[in-house]
Amino acid sequence: MYQYNHKEFIVALEDQSLPDELFTHEGHLRAAWIYLCDNEPQQAAKKCCTAIKDYAESLGATDKFNLTISMALMEIVAVRLSRSNSLFGQGGDSNWRSFKQQNSDLFDNALAILFKYYDKEVLFSEKARHEFLPPKVAFDC
Repeated sequence: MYQYNHKEFIVALEDQSLPDELFTHEGHLRAAWIYLCDNEPQQAAKKCCTAIKDYAESLGATDKFNLTISMALMEIVAVRLSRSNSLFGQGGDSNWRSFKQQNSDLFDNALAILFKYYDKEVLFSEKARHEFLPPKVAFDC
């Protein structure tokens, strides 16, 4: 994954040339983090979700994208970035590694975090795949 710097990673994601083995859960979080470091949160979410959806479709995985999960993870990453002001808006490799270390729970078990905000049935519903469903409580991660 680190064969690409952050700019190269986003370009490859957006032009759908990123090798599919590099777009793991960590790849999703890395994309969210990069977009949030480079854009206002609302614009970052739109860009990131569009890129992920288009990339998944390019791989023939049209049923994999879940808008609610992607948006919720964007919100969680944004909250955590805002709490570590020294990292916000600074998308360097060392800051990414620092973010990963400080947020290992997000990398190790993101579903456990998401289940604080969503019931499983809601999160994995057909509706959640196509539209953002608000959490049952505000994101305070």
